[in-house]
Amino acid sequence: MDFDSHHPFDSSNKELSEQDMKLKTRREIVALGVQLGKMNIVDWASKDEKEKACIGNNYKSACFFQAKVEQMRVQAQAQMVKKNSMTSQRTEEKRAAAEARKSRDARRTAAQVEYIRRTGRMLSSHRLISCVVVGCSNIAIHKKQN
Repeated sequence: MDFDSHHPFDSSNKELSEQDMKLKTRREIVALGVQLGKMNIVDWASKDEKEKACIGNNYKSACFFQAKVEQMRVQAQAQMVKKNSMTSQRTEEKRAAAEARKSRDARRTAAQVEYIRRTGRMLSSHRLISCVVVGCSNIAIHKKQN
């Protein structure tokens, strides 16, 4: 005698518990996918919930689960948008700093060129440093006075 044929209620409980296990596993996969930011995993793991559209004994839990998945998806997307905006802001700050550095170097070089044109001599390393800090015109005045 087959045990399942005499007790159909028990077999439906086994199927139900199997479905619950599958649902629980898929929920865990969705949670991990959202944590890792892998929306393709989340979509794959939640595709059955979309197809079933909250049917069966688990109507409330399935609907709650779908709402939770959607909320997690929205939060993950918001985090990605925030992360992208922070990255672009950092990039813009670095670009501005590089532009300022480039401009400062250009002014320094122009001052050195002007000094060389006026005096006909190259700056020594000590005067070169002074030229950057004080300005080349002051050095030329000090030299003429000596």
